[in-house]
Amino acid sequence: MAGLTDLNALSDLLRAGDDAANDGPGDSSQQTATPASLAGIDPTITRPVPAVLGSEQHKKEQEAASKGSAAPADSGDIWGADEVVDEAAIEVQSKDDNRKVPKHEMYYKQAVDSGDVWLGLSDKDPGSGSCTHLVVKVHFPNHAMKEIDLDVTKSSISAESGEFRLKTYLPVSVDSDNGSAKFDTKTYVLTVTLPILEQDW
Repeated sequence: MAGLTDLNALSDLLRAGDDAANDGPGDSSQQTATPASLAGIDPTITRPVPAVLGSEQHKKEQEAASKGSAAPADSGDIWGADEVVDEAAIEVQSKDDNRKVPKHEMYYKQAVDSGDVWLGLSDKDPGSGSCTHLVVKVHFPNHAMKEIDLDVTKSSISAESGEFRLKTYLPVSVDSDNGSAKFDTKTYVLTVTLPILEQDW
């Protein structure tokens, strides 16, 4: 019976909106329903609006944060200044850098045995949610290992040489301290194997 009551209330609401539209702009005897009025919110109360990146208010807040003064507690910001990544920390391909992006692939790796595959004895499935490692393969043709600089963080990988440069984010969070890397001198492929952090799933 509650469903019928809800439908009747919706019908009344829609009918009230049609009546207000038919009365014309000069007739204000009937108030139009708005989402705020339906939720019981008083539209005359103003709420703080978050600063838009690049606006004057945002610049002032950034300057105040750099000087050590705290932002107002009731500013209505979604994130605190310590939770937002500084744009300078995000490295992107520079326009002045003429190095090519090397061919690269990312694979998920999973430890399974015949009991998992044929008998279904565990709760593992073929999806990436059951994988334990992320494998990144980067091709550096005609290079030696000593010419390659590798840097891995929890969420990104950087592999570069004099001719190639790869800087990209990883699809999952990884344990960069316990990863391994090896370079195949016959195929010129750098293989980086990184354990996936399960708590971030």
